[in-house]
This record gives sequence, structure tokens and C-alpha cells, in this order.
Amino acid sequence: MEMPYIVSRRNLTCLRVIGIITVIYLATSPLYQSNIISNLLHKSHEGNDVITEEQNLYDHHHTKNRIQSGMEIFKEQKTQKELSIRTQQDAVSDHKLNKTVKGIPPVPADLKMMLGKILRRGFLDDREESCEKGFYILNGMSKCEPWLSCEEMNNGKILRKMKKIGGGVGKLVYSGLLYDKFSVAIAYSRRPGNPRLGERVRVGNENLMKFQPSPYVLQVVGHCLQGPNSTLITESCSQCTDLRRVRKRSKLGFSKFDDKQKFEWLIKIVGGFDLLHHAMGLPMVHCDLHTPDEFLTQYVLMEDNQIVMSDLDELPQVDVHNNVFASCKEETDGVMKSPEFIAPEQRYSEHDYELDVSRKPITEKADIWKIPDIASLIMRGSPLEQTIERKMDYIHSQCKSEDPKLRPTARAILIEYLQFYKSSFW
Repeated sequence: MEMPYIVSRRNLTCLRVIGIITVIYLATSPLYQSNIISNLLHKSHEGNDVITEEQNLYDHHHTKNRIQSGMEIFKEQKTQKELSIRTQQDAVSDHKLNKTVKGIPPVPADLKMMLGKILRRGFLDDREESCEKGFYILNGMSKCEPWLSCEEMNNGKILRKMKKIGGGVGKLVYSGLLYDKFSVAIAYSRRPGNPRLGERVRVGNENLMKFQPSPYVLQVVGHCLQGPNSTLITESCSQCTDLRRVRKRSKLGFSKFDDKQKFEWLIKIVGGFDLLHHAMGLPMVHCDLHTPDEFLTQYVLMEDNQIVMSDLDELPQVDVHNNVFASCKEETDGVMKSPEFIAPEQRYSEHDYELDVSRKPITEKADIWKIPDIASLIMRGSPLEQTIERKMDYIHSQCKSEDPKLRPTARAILIEYLQFYKSSFW
């Protein structure tokens, strides 16, 4: 006589679950839904010792899936997703002026105001802020415009491709004209059929968009991902070029730029490292900096004499607490052209390369090692070169510590640079 009793209890359980689902669909308030679900689930399990733990999990999972299909819950999830996106955007936005990050000293208020003026793009005139994420503004525009869509980018009346102006292993870059008036750069995947190179270009484009808007990186105008092809439109100008070409075009190197301008570049470079190391929660390492020349190719000189990061193809993240470290690709053929420029923990031998152990685990402190050499490269031949070396000797010596943990943060170096700028140029 026990069997009918057990079957009856199972049927009762099913009826209860169906009843729960019905009430959920009829209710209009998410809070009301939540209360009803909580109460009914509690009652449906009272005295029901025959139901196993597996059945409990199934009922809960089944009910949860039904709840999520309700319109109100969908809307709530959509709102939460949008808030999550905004939170990530706010993290980048906070680093426009390198704001406070947990565990990292904030930039003092007086230096922050000065930094804001250093970072300000010349064509923004009296605008207090740059555009929001998903929008852009170019020199000559009166308002922010939304990023170009694939359809707009493929419309010859909106965007015209001009001549090739550069590129690398993974992409080709052409000059372009937007609305027959505004200069832009168009970056195409060079070999979209190659999975490895195509993925690298796609990730690089996504990284650049991830850090929008920021005065430290090139401004995105549009993006289109169609199959393996990832095309990115960015700001540009007729004279825009990377710092390596700027230096090679003149026998004087960077000497045609005054000390104030060049030191502002250094502030932007160090501030850019601070952005990469702290804006996304977990530090990112800039892996495309094998040599001084390669470093110079990562920055573009704009028409207002500001420099911005333009190539963010390889930015692995570090999570020390979970034993996750970055690993940068080797140079061509595994031969280090400038081993002294690379941090000791990142260096490798030809034997390491042959054994496939040349990609060594590193942290963001590998970027810090390079900062003194970058400063020397930018300020070389400057009347202030020796003064800067003397004033920055202590913190630059820390940057060259063999132990990565003893090197300062990019934020600490940025504050030192800003203090020197204030006493020398402000």
C-alpha cells in the first residue's frame, strides 16, 4: 500500500512546480515574483523527505530557467548587463586622469589638474570632456558622432580608401577620407585566412576599443567584423606617423621638438603604462616592446603634437593571486636584438628558443624596466637630458632592479615625472 502513496507525492511535487511556473508568468513585478518563488519553493519541500538532493537541484534549476524566460526578468538581466558594461567603461574613464585605484597611490589633486591639461587634445577647444564610448569627434567636427557601422564603412560615399601608409605582419593600413573632409586611417587584416594572424588583429582591434575613450590611445571612429576580417577606422591626419619614422626623417631625431613637448610625451608614455596596468582590474603587459625601435612604432604623433598608443595587439593579463602570468611572444627567429632593453626575467637564449621555453612568465613590472631607456631615447640631445637623469636617478635605479617586486609602479613614476614637470615647465 506504500506505492500509491509515493506516486501521489511525486505527482504532488510536479503540480507544485507547475503552480510555481504559472504564478511566475502571471506576476508582473520582479520583486513580487521573487517573494512568491521563495515561499512556494519553501512550502513544496516541507515534509517531503522522499525527494532526493538531485531532485531538489533539478527543481531549482528547472524553475530558474523558467523564471529567466519571463519578460520582466529578461529586462532586469539586460539592465544588469548594461550596468556591468558601464562599470568597465567607468574603469577606463577613471584612468583618463589616472584616478585612485585600490592599493595604488592617487595622483595629488594639483598634479591631476596639470595632467588633465597635458593630456587635452588640441582640437577639443573648450569642450570639457571627450566623447562617450561608442562615439568619436574629429578635428573640425562640432559634436560627437556614433562609431561607423559595417554598412557605413562599405559605403563609398561615406568612406573612401586612399593610399597605403603602413602596416605590419598582420594588417595593412591605408589613409582614408570620411565624408570627403576628415582624415582617417583604415586598418585591414592582411591575411584574414590565417587563423593566428587574423585572431591577433581581431584581438588588437578589440583591445583598442576596450580602452575607449582615453587620451592615451588612438581614437576609434568605426569597427567592422565580418567573418575573419576585422577592419578598424581610427583618427588620423595627413602628417600623422609613428615616432620611429619621425626620428628617422630628421638628422636631429627628436631635437626639433622642445624639451617641454618631449617631456609631455614621457608623461603620456608612463601614463599609458599606468592605464594598461590598472584600468582593467588585472594588470596587462605590453608585449610588443622588444626593442627601442619597436617601442617607437607603437606611438603615433598627431597633428596637435600629441602622441597616442596605436598598437595594442598583444596585452596578456596577470593574476598573481591565481598564479597566472603573462607570456610574450619571442622575436623573429628567437634572437634578441636588444636584450638589455628587455627585463632580465624575460630574456632567453637561442637554446631556450630551441627547447620552446623562451616564452617566460612575467608580470607588468617587465614594462617598468624599459622606462629609463625610453626616457633616454626621447630626451637624447636635449639641454635638460642630464638634469632629468640626475633628478630621476633614484626612481630610474629602482626601475632597473633585478627583482621585479622591487621596481616601482607606473603610477609612482608618473607622479615623479609630474612633479619634475611642475617645477621645470609649469
